[in-house]
Amino acid sequence: MPRSQASGDAIRIKNLLEKSKKKQLTYRELKSALKTKEETSGWTEARLDVAWSYMVARPKAYGNVTRVQGGNGFKIRTNEKTATGTGFYRDIIRVLESSSINIEGIFNPNGNIPVREVHDVHAGRTGNGGWSRPDIFLFIKTKATLSRAKEIHSFEFETAGKATPANVAQAYVSGQGAQYTWLLFDAKDRPRREADRLANPEWQAVEALASKLGVGLMSYGQLSRSGTWNVLSPPKKLPVNKKMRDSLLDLVKTDN
Repeated sequence: MPRSQASGDAIRIKNLLEKSKKKQLTYRELKSALKTKEETSGWTEARLDVAWSYMVARPKAYGNVTRVQGGNGFKIRTNEKTATGTGFYRDIIRVLESSSINIEGIFNPNGNIPVREVHDVHAGRTGNGGWSRPDIFLFIKTKATLSRAKEIHSFEFETAGKATPANVAQAYVSGQGAQYTWLLFDAKDRPRREADRLANPEWQAVEALASKLGVGLMSYGQLSRSGTWNVLSPPKKLPVNKKMRDSLLDLVKTDN
């Protein structure tokens, strides 16, 4: 296939994804939408695969386009937060951007960095080095008009039963490029009584690894209620590798 055709196909696919209500289209839906009176045939899965390869090679232009699970279609991440992700991620965004006393106390204790800008990047992988994406990035700014964030926080979100040492490590690896990284997990995973925590080897390993790597531990009782979020141990400020930071900024499409 000529490069110009692959380029044109990639542009058309991305435009169709942006216009779709669900920001996701199956191969069948794409082939139906891409056909014209002059093109009654030719839109094969192989042709769509070539367009996908073209997009993968250009992450700056197409980094927000990913394959759906199973590979039978495409989806796109946009700034329309209510149209992307699941209810879990919408709840996290609403809480982190809220002005609740609890969240203000965690992320704006002195009242001088009031703007919180949240990016849901949980779908897919980066094109640099193969490290996994985190679930959420939080940019904290002194003014909304500023492009540069004063602080960048990375969040690895886990549902009940997944507060494990492996996911602490995942939070650390996927958060490269941010100054602070967190594991956000269901409060039920942490034994309530101190004696039970001391007698639980896996929980002890979670705390020890988080302390060693500088990953913050934050639990939630009910994800949509900010008052149930609780900092168990704050993250340590991490040195930022410029290459990793640039990769992070490519993910969120922010000129920082």
